[in-house]
Amino acid sequence: MKRLTTSLLIFLFSISSANAGTVSGYLTCGSFLDSCDKSKSDIDCWTQTYFALGYISANAVAIDISLSDNAIDRDNIKYALIKYCRANPFKDTHLGAVSIFNQIK
Repeated sequence: MKRLTTSLLIFLFSISSANAGTVSGYLTCGSFLDSCDKSKSDIDCWTQTYFALGYISANAVAIDISLSDNAIDRDNIKYALIKYCRANPFKDTHLGAVSIFNQIK
């Protein structure tokens, strides 16, 4: 029984650390722009905006900085992400979020 418990704990800890530092949920800039060009309220346009907001806020917490409410306003982030993707159509929204974060920190 002790061996089973130990094996289970090792398995659980290996799963939680295996995904540490990975990013998922982002789109290519082309897909994002297609969605936003259809409608600024398209689901993919908004989900990528919230993806960027989450990325930015998580990184701000990780390095212990405060961002102004205006800096993390969802409309400001959405249009900054659109601007980034128009300038870099072959990149993705993750890199856009990184770029936005680096500009506002």
